[in-house]
Parts: sequence; structure tokens; C-alpha cells
Amino acid sequence: MPVGAEVTWVNHDDVPHTATSTAKPKAFDSGALDTDQKYSHVFTAAGQYEYFCAVHPKMTGRVIVK
Repeated sequence: MPVGAEVTWVNHDDVPHTATSTAKPKAFDSGALDTDQKYSHVFTAAGQYEYFCAVHPKMTGRVIVK
């Protein structure tokens, strides 16, 4: 995705989840999202942004910004 793109995470599960950056300091952190809650973040710099669910740490993902 290009620099300046906005990503929105939506929790369609019946338990809370987060979208939490693994970077130190964190590039983004949604906090706990309950069912059908949304969190958006605009990526203003190129790079690879790893993230995980703080409630379920084995749930991971990556956003690639070019």
C-alpha cells in the first residue's frame, strides 16, 4: 500500500482483540476492540509494520507500506 494509506481493523469475533505494533516504541495500538468495533491507522512512512493481538499473542500480521 502507498504511504498515506489508512488501514482499518474490524473485530468480527465474539471476544476482544487488539492490533498492537511490535515496534518499540509502538507505531500503533488499537487497545481492546470488542465485537464489531473498529480501529484505523494512517501509515505516514514506508516500511514493514509487524503487529499482534495483545490478548492472543500468536495472532500476528504485517502491513507493508511502499
